[in-house]
Amino acid sequence: MKELPSPIDVMKTMHQYISDAYRELSEKEKGTIQFCLYEDHEKINCYFCANGEEIIFCEGISEFYNVRLDASFSDWLALAEKRLNPIIEIIYTKPKTQIINL
Repeated sequence: MKELPSPIDVMKTMHQYISDAYRELSEKEKGTIQFCLYEDHEKINCYFCANGEEIIFCEGISEFYNVRLDASFSDWLALAEKRLNPIIEIIYTKPKTQIINL
């Protein structure tokens, strides 16, 4: 039986795909996205920081961020895979899921 990757490993893989695409952009935005995720009573805190040249992956909580996403890990994956409409999900079914723009 194949072992499933841990949530933090999934976030590291997602970072790699996003980082590769970021490098190809002619104009790069700067900023930090903080992820505060949970799954099966496990907290997954990490962030992606775009500095104009690359996107850096860090575990933990950033002192400064532009966007913070608080959600279950499964909801975040569904959002990222476009299987979940964020407006419908936040308004109607999951008040604990929050996307906060600062």
